[in-house]
Amino acid sequence: MIRGTVDRTARLKPYRAVDPLCSLDGVFEALSHLEQIYPGFRAWYFERVVPAVALGTRFVTVRRESGIPIGVAIAKDEGGERKLCTLWVRDGCRGRGIARALADEAFDWLGDRRPLFTVPEERMSEFLPLVTGWQFGEPVRHDSLYRDGRCEFVFNGKLGYEAH
Repeated sequence: MIRGTVDRTARLKPYRAVDPLCSLDGVFEALSHLEQIYPGFRAWYFERVVPAVALGTRFVTVRRESGIPIGVAIAKDEGGERKLCTLWVRDGCRGRGIARALADEAFDWLGDRRPLFTVPEERMSEFLPLVTGWQFGEPVRHDSLYRDGRCEFVFNGKLGYEAH
């Protein structure tokens, strides 16, 4: 080593592989209420998200307090589609920057600051400050995309064949 340089490798901690599925403990239970907004959410989560996390084409990041999930983001990078699929923060924990932090992690994983993102009409007022801050621009309105008679706003492009 040349005098005056620092051997950075000497300070690195040994890498320990982590099973990505370990972070999913309690996540579905925290998100199960989304079945009311997105029929089939349970099947989507267990049949699509969980296997794809193991394959590395989906990403789940979780914030916890006392071991309980208080915020979750789910992203996908499959078939040329990059999407922030789910962004949720527990009611009593909102307004603390958790959603922004989770979304930033998902955007970093996706390598895209403007991925696809959908918002149901009844939640648009809650998400408006976030999508405005992210400079997502004007969404495209889709009627009956996930639920008959309800509107879903799609930001940053067109959805692929399968919405989730």
